[in-house]
Amino acid sequence: LIIDSRLTFEMDSSIMELLDAYDIIRPGSTNEHNLKEYLNTIKNFQVLAKCSNKQLQSFSSCVNRCLNSNSSKDKYYGLCALDLILQQCTSDYLGQSLGSYINSIVNQVFKVSQIEPLTLNHGFYVMGKILDVATTFLDVSRQVSSLSSTLVNCIVDLSNRNKAVDFGAFYCLSILMTNYPGACGGNSSNLKLIEESLVNKMSTNDIKVASQVFE
Repeated sequence: LIIDSRLTFEMDSSIMELLDAYDIIRPGSTNEHNLKEYLNTIKNFQVLAKCSNKQLQSFSSCVNRCLNSNSSKDKYYGLCALDLILQQCTSDYLGQSLGSYINSIVNQVFKVSQIEPLTLNHGFYVMGKILDVATTFLDVSRQVSSLSSTLVNCIVDLSNRNKAVDFGAFYCLSILMTNYPGACGGNSSNLKLIEESLVNKMSTNDIKVASQVFE
């Protein structure tokens, strides 16, 4: 048991050092293999849950730089890293940070004129997870309420322009409508019509696949 504890401590220390080398996740990174391994390491060892606020701020800065990049690939990996923050960070940290992440996704993913469907779908997925926990934080919940109409318009418009993102659009819109029905610029029945229009564009098999991807 003593040996196992020491090994665990040494492994955690090494992973912390890896996290400190935050330039691994940065705009323009050309080594996708290293980037994927880096994110998998953080995921598998729950690294972010053990980080100091300073380390989390450094990591978050890297995420924001990727989201602000003009590259769809950079945005995708920024979203992957943000997903890890949502999974592993404390409520206190999320309460302070979710507002800026919402703005980043809306402005740097949803409102970008040209973006890959894979990245956009992942943006919908991550935003859906944020909307799911936003109700826990009063200030964040107020921010979402004020942005609800903008979010609905963005989601519907993006879905209309690209059928390949219907999965993500349906997932994100469903969570938004469930948590903020009265703040979306209309009553729940009107919003239901929007949701149904997305469903009608999707085949039965599409909906089945979507439920598996975003479950």
